[in-house]
Amino acid sequence: NYKSTNIPHQTKAVSLQGYMIPTIAVGVCLFTRLLYFGKYIDEWDSVNFAFGLSKGYDILHDQPHFPGYPVYMFASWIWYMILGSDIQSLIFSGVLFSSLAVFPLYELSRRMFSREVAILTAVLYIVNPQVWLQAEKPLSDAFGLFFVITAILFFYLSIACVQSRGERPFALTEHRISLKYLGIGGVILGLGLGVRVT
Repeated sequence: NYKSTNIPHQTKAVSLQGYMIPTIAVGVCLFTRLLYFGKYIDEWDSVNFAFGLSKGYDILHDQPHFPGYPVYMFASWIWYMILGSDIQSLIFSGVLFSSLAVFPLYELSRRMFSREVAILTAVLYIVNPQVWLQAEKPLSDAFGLFFVITAILFFYLSIACVQSRGERPFALTEHRISLKYLGIGGVILGLGLGVRVT
């Protein structure tokens, strides 16, 4: 990681102990979602997703519907091989990835503002009724939050790396690190297109 010279809110790199709070937040989010794990399909899009797992992936026959959601379906297919239930697999994918989204959201808030703001952000995300509701359905919306938030974190890191140089000339190492963050963020956002967050 880099050290900031001219960004007042930029926090320095933290030790593994500094990641205890976001890890606990992910655990709490996952646990609370699993307590109210959905059991039924309540709309036609969910039926299409379930057909995509149980009857075979075929966009021409709306299994699932266009554009096919390949990333969401692939992750759900892995769980389908383990759990054997199309509905549970689709919902668990959303529960798992929407819970994992707490980590990059916390880290983005901590770097942009402060540790206290990051904790508040994580708490608000965990109790947000819309995010919670979408995670309990066999739909891709909550699943996609992980990719969008993580991509934004890496784009922020890319920009912050460039701005951290202060008055000194932009070093080649910083340029490479910035491009690396930009590339990782682009790949993650590209994967997010295979989810199509509404």
